[in-house]
Amino acid sequence: MRPSLLMRRAAACSRQPTTQTFHFFSLLFSLLVAPSIPIFTLRENFKGESTRRSQLSSYIMATPSSKAPNHKIIGTKDPAKSYTDRKSTRVVALKPSGEVAIIYVKEGNYYKLPGGGIEGEESPTDAALREVKEETGAIVVLRSTDYFATTEEFRFQQHQISYCYLADVVDDAGEPCLTEEELADGFVHQWMTVNKALDAMSAAEPTTEFGSFVKERDIFVLKEALRLIESSS
Repeated sequence: MRPSLLMRRAAACSRQPTTQTFHFFSLLFSLLVAPSIPIFTLRENFKGESTRRSQLSSYIMATPSSKAPNHKIIGTKDPAKSYTDRKSTRVVALKPSGEVAIIYVKEGNYYKLPGGGIEGEESPTDAALREVKEETGAIVVLRSTDYFATTEEFRFQQHQISYCYLADVVDDAGEPCLTEEELADGFVHQWMTVNKALDAMSAAEPTTEFGSFVKERDIFVLKEALRLIESSS
């Protein structure tokens, strides 16, 4: 999600479930559905403003990774340019059926994974949960609090780092909470198998430079997620 959308989406989604709701479903999912997959980590931090967010994040499922994540650089850094740093998240949201969420964007003719900018003091994991809920309506639980890959983009005047997570869908009955700009751009989320999603992303021919960046980034992220899924099955 572009930075200009953050405040408008926050207002539009003021009635949506809070972060606490996401973590309740994480706890419920682990206890009733997949007790053998992860353990829970209680993250406690009692330093100033971070206390509140740490408490809200206490029930995300955690499975620490054993090696450094994969990293991809997209674009070339221009020494003559001054870049604005931005941190964001990307999420591969997986249903029990094996389908993942991808979002078609009519304006620019490209597909993207759920994800967007990290707001204020928000943690990357909280941002990941929020973005999936806002863009697809689904509630997910992260398989790990560790990201499985990162991407680094140099585009226009922006230097963006994206933290990429794999998540399981526990409830897809909700409705997306899109901004007016996202609606105007023609955001439509779809569920399809990973291979079909890769085919759709690869076949799309973006009509904007921004869409081309997104295409390269999210194909990489989805391929890395597929490797992770296959290695754990």
